[in-house]
Amino acid sequence: MIRRATIFLVLMASAWQGLLAADKPTIHWLSPDFPPVFIASGEYEGKGYGDQIVRYVAEKLPEYNHVTVTVNLNRIYAQMKKLDGFCSAALFRTPERTAFATFSDDVYHLMTNRVVVMQRNVGLFAPFLNTDGEIDIAKLVAADHLSLGVVPERFYSQLINETLGKLGAADHMVTIPFDRYGALLLHGRIDYTFGFPAEVNHQFRQLGKPDSFTAFPIAGEESVQSGGFSCSDMPIGRALIGKINAMIAKEDLSGVYDSFYEQWLDARSLKDYRKRRAAMKR
Repeated sequence: MIRRATIFLVLMASAWQGLLAADKPTIHWLSPDFPPVFIASGEYEGKGYGDQIVRYVAEKLPEYNHVTVTVNLNRIYAQMKKLDGFCSAALFRTPERTAFATFSDDVYHLMTNRVVVMQRNVGLFAPFLNTDGEIDIAKLVAADHLSLGVVPERFYSQLINETLGKLGAADHMVTIPFDRYGALLLHGRIDYTFGFPAEVNHQFRQLGKPDSFTAFPIAGEESVQSGGFSCSDMPIGRALIGKINAMIAKEDLSGVYDSFYEQWLDARSLKDYRKRRAAMKR
């Protein structure tokens, strides 16, 4: 059974569980508080799609003790570098991370950033759509009659950030906080922004307006980013990743993940996601 703990209690929890089941190694599942992937408090606590896939995998591996810990990304890196049995579903594989972590085969798939607008304003964006219903963001960001909200120093994607870099400090570009762009769109303070569909859906659910927005795909952008679980590149971590890979080989673990992830997608994104996933399975 998974229990949520603070980083302050990790060692205490490990010691206590060790007394209860000395023959079982302990896995610490590290995750940031990053709704709706991981939700550490409030109405949807523990119901993020990352929370759910970690819980599913942990329940399939009763030969380990499992403890979930909410920490920031820097602490995830620090713990995985130093200690065995520290794992996460929050990290994509990069060359820098493979220096200290071992990764499973792909399990989860995320829709990449889209152009987020209010349903009531969809017609304003028709001039920027191609025949596939994708936004030409070079044309869009150059349109100074539409206000663009941008989170400072956020890496959206190579394409989006390069396009914004070419725009420079334009009068129609507004600096916005990460967790407030839903409210700013809703109240007409900005006309559009960029965001992950599931993340946007969470913000509008919090506002009680889950069906009030739409998210357009971006021409030239990869539609899905894939990843898996990671653990400390040490004996316990490597063994756990081996068991997860064996699980992936035996069952449709990505399909289980999809059932959790799709709960957080708007209608347009859900349709596109299912189309993309069907193509990936061919």
